[in-house]
Amino acid sequence: MIFEKLDEIFQPYYCQKIKDMVQDDDLNFAYYTSLENIHHILTEETLWLRNVSCMNDFSEVRQGVQVLKNYFFTGNTVNEHFERAISVLASITTAFDWEQVLRDLLDNMESTCVYTAYILSMTVHNKVDDTDGRLSMWRGYGRSDCGAFIIDKRKILQNIFQKDLDVSISPVVYFTNQEAFNQNIDCVVDSIEENRALLLHIKPGKLWNRLKFAIISAALSIKHSGFKEEQEWRIIHIDNSPFEAVPYKGQTISSDIRCIEGIPQKICFMHLQEGLAQILDHVVIGPTQFSPAIYTAVKIDLMNLLGDNFVEGKYIRQSTIPIRHECL
Repeated sequence: MIFEKLDEIFQPYYCQKIKDMVQDDDLNFAYYTSLENIHHILTEETLWLRNVSCMNDFSEVRQGVQVLKNYFFTGNTVNEHFERAISVLASITTAFDWEQVLRDLLDNMESTCVYTAYILSMTVHNKVDDTDGRLSMWRGYGRSDCGAFIIDKRKILQNIFQKDLDVSISPVVYFTNQEAFNQNIDCVVDSIEENRALLLHIKPGKLWNRLKFAIISAALSIKHSGFKEEQEWRIIHIDNSPFEAVPYKGQTISSDIRCIEGIPQKICFMHLQEGLAQILDHVVIGPTQFSPAIYTAVKIDLMNLLGDNFVEGKYIRQSTIPIRHECL
């Protein structure tokens, strides 16, 4: 329970969005990606998290880092927000150099994200889209070899909540201006102050790890309000061995080098507690001219994954949206 309470203290917006998501029975998550990636996910039974520098638009991360810095700094000088945050943290304990660690984190935020942050981007999926997927997502990917891996929200959240700080999940926040973001961070500082009595009993290093992760997650989860129809959520992992490939030995995250669309890159693989089949709702094959071949391959992958539990009409769907390939 203590970590659930810490989440509520350090990420109140995140916790409210989680509660809203869980309570709506019509919603799941969807991971739109290439059908090649879906093949690898099904056969290797892991979710693939890619480095943020490989995102469709890495400028999103730079924007998030800058918005975060603007909260704590005016130009190159710390402002009243920074000073209040340090004052609140110091009221918990003065035996920890809060000012130095926060300065160091903010000064190195972009490089921290570039070299250590790995994400998997999902979108909120309504059950009315179970067969066809979402038109805007097929168009957004602009390709004829895309699919959607539909994820049982309760099962994936259960996995993440049991993994401590190896992975986290964060709803993307669509802000229109700096003031809106500032109000959100003010709420976090207020929450820390209001829960001082509880936080007094937790080691400062553990508190800092939670706060640090919340700050990094915030920087990685900010987008322009023009993208709000995406309803994006991100699974986030901070890699503590950025220049090593870590083989799987029973841990939550392993890593290796893979080549995706000709780009060699490190991939972090998320291993599910009870296997990939536990979180799988179904797979949607997007509009494609290769439908028979792709359907056959995905069906075989799903049969191998699910065994006797495979039901064709339940676990595999072919989108019927008629999009011309030259328009994708």
